Amino acid sequence: MDGYEEWDFVQTLGEGAYGEVKLAISNKTSERIAVKIIDTTRDESVLTNVKKECAVLQMVKKSPHENIIKFLAYKMNGDIHYIFLEFACGGELFDRIIPDEGMERILAQRYFQQLISGIGHMHELGITHRDIKPENLLLDRQDNLLITDFGLSTIFRYQGKTRKMERRCGTPPYAAPEVLAGIPYHAQPADIWSCGIVLVTMLAGELPWDAPSDRVKEFVAWKKRKLMYTPWTKLKVEEIRFLEKVLAVNPKERLTIEQICEEQWVKTEIPMPEVCERQKKKKIKRSLSDEALAMSQPDLLSRPGVLNDSFNSTRHIFDTISFSQPNHPEYMILSQLDLTQGASQATQSILQRLVRRLTRFLIKKSLEEAQEKIQSVLTQLKLQFKQVSPTQYTVNTRDARGKILSFKIQLLEMLENNILLDFRLSKGDGIEFKKSFMSVRKMFKDCIVKGH
Repeated sequence: MDGYEEWDFVQTLGEGAYGEVKLAISNKTSERIAVKIIDTTRDESVLTNVKKECAVLQMVKKSPHENIIKFLAYKMNGDIHYIFLEFACGGELFDRIIPDEGMERILAQRYFQQLISGIGHMHELGITHRDIKPENLLLDRQDNLLITDFGLSTIFRYQGKTRKMERRCGTPPYAAPEVLAGIPYHAQPADIWSCGIVLVTMLAGELPWDAPSDRVKEFVAWKKRKLMYTPWTKLKVEEIRFLEKVLAVNPKERLTIEQICEEQWVKTEIPMPEVCERQKKKKIKRSLSDEALAMSQPDLLSRPGVLNDSFNSTRHIFDTISFSQPNHPEYMILSQLDLTQGASQATQSILQRLVRRLTRFLIKKSLEEAQEKIQSVLTQLKLQFKQVSPTQYTVNTRDARGKILSFKIQLLEMLENNILLDFRLSKGDGIEFKKSFMSVRKMFKDCIVKGH
């Protein structure tokens, strides 16, 4: 079918309970988009949530913001729904957070400023996110933060009338205490609380508690201002004083977006050149920019759209693809991928550069050697695993807090006889997942391809 052949659906970027997000690369222009694929048969509430998510995205599309992911289009094919989004090549924010360390303060300050700016814009539109966490915050090629995943978002204000929320939703460590209490709550303070927890995580590299409940000793200690334990001992006095106002247990005492923006810690302007220079000094891996990619791939320079950020030339895909007649479904839904067969050489070259800063790494081994190595490593680390296919493993364990942590490891055959090990979180906290990833990666240090 016209339109399918132009796009290589090359890799799963993430997954959830009801679907997954795939990266699509145009083999004509090298443009990239993200496609969220949702199976509405898995739960009766999914269809309603998808429609609500698309309605929210349409509202944001009419009033865009630089720190909110761009919505491109929506299509459906029976029970399978597709949401087309801007591809954020910088990966997820939690990839930047070093477990137990966090990130440099100037970066955390800048990302928090952008997060507050984007959430403030959503609130002005009458939209609440309700699941703010590092896994739902992406970065573009210029390291600007992008808010994404509006699956739990809803409208709290319409035509000047504001309503309280009643649904208990979100991720417990990031949720506000009033949300978990099961009582009607105001949407805006709840989102602001979640932003504050994200800030703690960026600064300290750990969560302050499993949930803001009186049954959790860490939260009780926070309420009593007993701050002699981590993460608070890692923070500066001014940061704690600011967080005391953002993480006020009583939502009526919590800072509003307007008040946050008047705080000196937030008002401080962070010059981009200074941020970039500090990133270089810290040796934070950066994905190759489009310009650098074009320089390293001379054949791409003549292709239209390689340096195009507007996404205008992607529009034709939504006009030419008819999901009611999937003559080539293999182009749209790929549960696994052998890149040597499923994608063009140009696409493979781009993909190898895109994955550098994600939870993936490239090793110089055959597939059989990689299988033996991964099984040996997981066994040594005492991680329970199951091989579900020759190229995929599932790991089910408990994190340091005793919470369930599940992730998948995919082995992908790349160019030059290399194997890409792709780690994807299925369930659990992103920071704890990062810890497990780093433990596994350390065991592969003798065979990791230089630069990965």
